[in-house]
Amino acid sequence: MLFTFGQWQIDVDVGRTSAFYRHANKMTDCCACYDCCNYEQATELFPNEVQEFFANLGVDLKKTAEVWETDTNDGGKTVNYSGFYHLCGTVLSGESCWVSVYKNKKAETFHLDEDGLYQIAEGFSVGFHDNCSLMEEKFPSPAIQMEIAFRCPWVLETPYPEPETLEKEHGLRFLAAVRKLLGK
Repeated sequence: MLFTFGQWQIDVDVGRTSAFYRHANKMTDCCACYDCCNYEQATELFPNEVQEFFANLGVDLKKTAEVWETDTNDGGKTVNYSGFYHLCGTVLSGESCWVSVYKNKKAETFHLDEDGLYQIAEGFSVGFHDNCSLMEEKFPSPAIQMEIAFRCPWVLETPYPEPETLEKEHGLRFLAAVRKLLGK
């Protein structure tokens, strides 16, 4: 099915995408850090436009491939998240939402171009590209990655954690992602 979101035209096999997400694990089945737990619970409060957007693509909001907190507002009452989901399909047109910010002979550094993302609703934007990270082994191909930049409320009963707690959790989450990538 063809979709146009801002600069991107994508062709998504909604049936195959939906079939994958029906059997995929929720993110908190693999990671129980504050960021993941809060994001998963906050998805229930997302605006109808966001809920419908993901449903139309066949994606279960609670089953992101990866999500992380980028910063907070209002003393931790609102959390900005980045992350991504996978879709079975192809990008037909539109530039990658990741832009090169530095390049030398040995390495290149990229940054998510949040200003160029497609806004679904206030505080909820997405972008697309065909370079997939942390894709599950059983995900159908061809595949594209949908990046997110979402502003969510902090919904956990536990107050937003202190920086030291978050640093420790981010290290543990990195190790969990490496294990997932290695299939361990």
